Amino acid sequence: MIEKAAVVNKVKLSPDVFSSKDSENKEETEDNSRMPVYGIKDIFRTSQLKITMVMFICWPVVTLLYYGLSLSADKIKMTDNFYLSFILVCLVEIPPYLLLPFIIDMWGRKPLFAVTQLVPGICCIVAAFLTPGTALFAILALGAKMGASAAFN
Repeated sequence: MIEKAAVVNKVKLSPDVFSSKDSENKEETEDNSRMPVYGIKDIFRTSQLKITMVMFICWPVVTLLYYGLSLSADKIKMTDNFYLSFILVCLVEIPPYLLLPFIIDMWGRKPLFAVTQLVPGICCIVAAFLTPGTALFAILALGAKMGASAAFN
């Protein structure tokens, strides 16, 4: 089966692909012995400190935004029924979960994270100046919820 896949993909297989399991187990134990072991203090090293501080700020902000938009479904007023509005607000989360694995392969992790931070932020800032219950307010709030759910992925 591997040979058929290699022919279809026009890839030449190396001879060690079909080597025995014993040699693989020996190689894995040798690789594991050379792997460095990291601890919690390693995220505070100077080389990682900038990334750590950004993540300490971004994740609580995304969490507050996500849950704030989820719990304010009554202000979005997609319908007069509160429960139906809440269900519709929750359904907005499905497209990012389905599309994100494909988009991350094209854009990369860092640009996608930046976009999923900027889109909800811009939508919320613009929606703050609008009257709750209007169609534009609902579209912006749903766009922010979509971006926040994408940021969680």
